[in-house]
Amino acid sequence: MVKLSKKEKELLNVMEDSVDVKTAASRLNMSADSCYLMLYRIRRRYLESRMFINTIISLRKRSPLLRKTLTPKIPEKEPVQEERGEELIF
Repeated sequence: MVKLSKKEKELLNVMEDSVDVKTAASRLNMSADSCYLMLYRIRRRYLESRMFINTIISLRKRSPLLRKTLTPKIPEKEPVQEERGEELIF
């Protein structure tokens, strides 16, 4: 997961309401180069985390065991099934 610093969040919030990066930079009392550098770092971290997520997704598609174990909720233990006649007991 990509974690943003307070300054990065502030930059993105100001950029939502700005026309261009230079305007956002002047509102934050920063240089435009500093803003571009922060945006580059945000994109790079996002790309790295996205590649990790894509790897996990592709692994989950390949194997039922990985599909079961690489989920957000890992079961504590699997229920044991016993057959007695026609009913299953868990």
